[in-house]
Amino acid sequence: MTGTPGLDKRVSMARRVTVSPRKVIDLMRDVGATEIVPRFRSLRPEDIREKGPNDPVTIADTESEKALAEGLKALVPEAEVVGEEAYDADPSVMNLLMGDAPVWIIDPVDGTRNFAKGEDCFAIILALVIDGATRAGFIHDPMTQDCVWAVEGEGAFNAAGERLTVPRVRDVEDMRGACGFAMRKKFLARRRLGVGGGLPKSMTSLGSTGREYMALAEGRLDFAIYAGDVIKPWDHAAGLLIVRETGFKAVIAEDESIYHPRGIMKDSSPLVAPSAESWRSLLRTFRDLPA
Repeated sequence: MTGTPGLDKRVSMARRVTVSPRKVIDLMRDVGATEIVPRFRSLRPEDIREKGPNDPVTIADTESEKALAEGLKALVPEAEVVGEEAYDADPSVMNLLMGDAPVWIIDPVDGTRNFAKGEDCFAIILALVIDGATRAGFIHDPMTQDCVWAVEGEGAFNAAGERLTVPRVRDVEDMRGACGFAMRKKFLARRRLGVGGGLPKSMTSLGSTGREYMALAEGRLDFAIYAGDVIKPWDHAAGLLIVRETGFKAVIAEDESIYHPRGIMKDSSPLVAPSAESWRSLLRTFRDLPA
């Protein structure tokens, strides 16, 4: 990656924090190669446990989170760390997002169910939060080495440092999108009733929000909505910044506010669309779906 545009500079954040995107991406690649990929399709029964119903955690999650936390602290020594698995062990770590210190948010294996089943749809997600706002976000696919990332106000980029732009705006009926499982059930119910007018062409649930945000930023999906689901910062903080910097309208459906990763949200629905007009059209469509 020598001399790659966008990756070589150190990016200044709020409150004079600086980050090298290259070093963050290199860290994600190293951790993916050492802690995640060697364990893919090689997990033993004792390497998997259940945090809750249909909510597995694997040794790859815990070991990669430890390695990422150590590496990120080395990059920004003054930063705190909030990891998904650390939260599972001690929910009070979420209080760090309410403080003044910079905070890294880590999802070490986004799409653990896929990973545990041997399906190669998962990602590493990192977000840097300063003063309650997401200032930088990174999503990395350890299997392909694909990566998308953004810095607030600086744009969104791929692994080669090439700037990403919002895809061509389509009519809603021609759009392909991602959604949470609850919303997809409503969508399919309306399809079964034969009421197809105004509905998008297709909606999918990949089981990895990181991979869905990556597909949006790279133009393989046109929109996303996460309604009826619990919104967790490790799933959404980085992705919402990345697609917003790509050029999407990416705000909370209920009040059109920008998402701030202060904690777990139960009554908010991020909606991402390629334009303000398509955002409003999709919002009307989803509000018309059966309860």
